[in-house]
Amino acid sequence: MEMRFGNGIVLKNPEDRIREYCEIEVYRGFDDCHTIDDEITENDISAANTLYAMINRYDPTESQRILNNSSVFSSFLHKIGNTDLGKLSNNEWSDVEKNVRPLLREFTSLEGIGLGKTFKILHLKRPNLFPILDKLVVEFLTGIDTIPKMKQVEVGLRTILIARDDIVGNQDIFKEMGNKLSDLPIPLTTVRLYDILCWTEEKWAIKGNRNAKYGMVSRTISDPLTQKEFQKRSMSPCKAPFSPKGIFQNTFGIQYVVYEDIHRASGPKVHTTDCGYYKKWLAKRSNTTTWHGPYGIFKEAWEKCGIIAEKTHFKPSKHTCVYSK
Repeated sequence: MEMRFGNGIVLKNPEDRIREYCEIEVYRGFDDCHTIDDEITENDISAANTLYAMINRYDPTESQRILNNSSVFSSFLHKIGNTDLGKLSNNEWSDVEKNVRPLLREFTSLEGIGLGKTFKILHLKRPNLFPILDKLVVEFLTGIDTIPKMKQVEVGLRTILIARDDIVGNQDIFKEMGNKLSDLPIPLTTVRLYDILCWTEEKWAIKGNRNAKYGMVSRTISDPLTQKEFQKRSMSPCKAPFSPKGIFQNTFGIQYVVYEDIHRASGPKVHTTDCGYYKKWLAKRSNTTTWHGPYGIFKEAWEKCGIIAEKTHFKPSKHTCVYSK
């Protein structure tokens, strides 16, 4: 049994991956806390925090802002059924999206609330419709690791469509996997199975982080990725429904450049074109360094960075200016 994602990655034995996740990552305390109604409560926020939503962690007023807007959220949730995402036709999704869009807009307009916190709450209210689209899942599916506040809704909606296409394309696999996982103490919906597979592939495999709350990843990923494998996985072309080339287009007005040290004293890095280091180089060009680009899509810059890294035995990296966007 293999799971094929639209970004080109193939995951073998997804059933085993789910079982290992349930053993060592957060499972109880979140996946047994669904309340399929229209009211967002303190219990929902508490359950979301169990899954690292970190609401109130840096700002103790975040949860109050959410609860203060509960009536607005409820009005949209009331219109949104708990339909299976993978069973929605294009026309049906268009009808659902009319209420999902303003719901996401209301959530992400709150200070400190992004897609991760939003979807961890929404999954609890509509567990068949909303996968958990946190930072790792969004990055895995789109290649975007930093989302400007004004683009949160757009990225969220596009990522939902990517998830829907992947689920439809693997519907037989999900059906078989669901049957085999029927012995789990807490059942998981299809969208939850999907986001777990995306999340673990990005965290465990691509980023190489094998630490978990209740243990270490050992069965489904045993050996660290080689540099070549890391580049191949992290630079897989992303599937995006609005991009004819299958690559998530840069709609944020951000351009990227890749720094290269000719003498190979340091590794290559992706920067933005408004980075101070790049502007200094433009003003006084050096013979010891060069900059490649600009690129309108982060993936293109990251691919170039990976090619340079493979030749120089460094790891590709991103400058802090990229994280700030």
